[in-house]
Amino acid sequence: LLLATVFLNAEFTTKANHTGFTTLDVNGETVRIYRDEFGIPHIFADTNRGLFEAYGYSVAQDRLWQLELNRRAARGRLAEVFGPSFLNADRVARVTGYADAELDAQFGGLTAEEQEIFDSYLNGINRYITEVALSPLVKLPFEFHALGFFPQPWTRRDSAAFGAFMVRRF
Repeated sequence: LLLATVFLNAEFTTKANHTGFTTLDVNGETVRIYRDEFGIPHIFADTNRGLFEAYGYSVAQDRLWQLELNRRAARGRLAEVFGPSFLNADRVARVTGYADAELDAQFGGLTAEEQEIFDSYLNGINRYITEVALSPLVKLPFEFHALGFFPQPWTRRDSAAFGAFMVRRF
């Protein structure tokens, strides 16, 4: 009853803690990310490269742990951090997923523009991971601290594997 009373009397806000502009230099292009009062990023860029690097950066800011979890699920690497109870899930991912050579071939089948988009997105993720390395106590999500590891750089294979993983799920 006390918990219900506290819950009913609590003030809730949907406002974000971090709002305003972040500016990124993407190969000489000034790209701006504006986070509104709800924390939603709005990206202002002149090129696909700038747009997708800022997009990857924003996604990593908001969802670095989710990116890591999905990368591990797609590549069959959950047991490395969660223990042997995840070996069966890893086996399924490795048997039904694609080998590195197949992922590379899928990426190679994209147009030059599509490859640039993929690369720009992963550059944005890696840009944020590099920032996190400079102040992990502040920027690294709790889950990484709890499990005792730091995220590795994002790769083309990670993006391709995650895309295939999501297609299989739906």
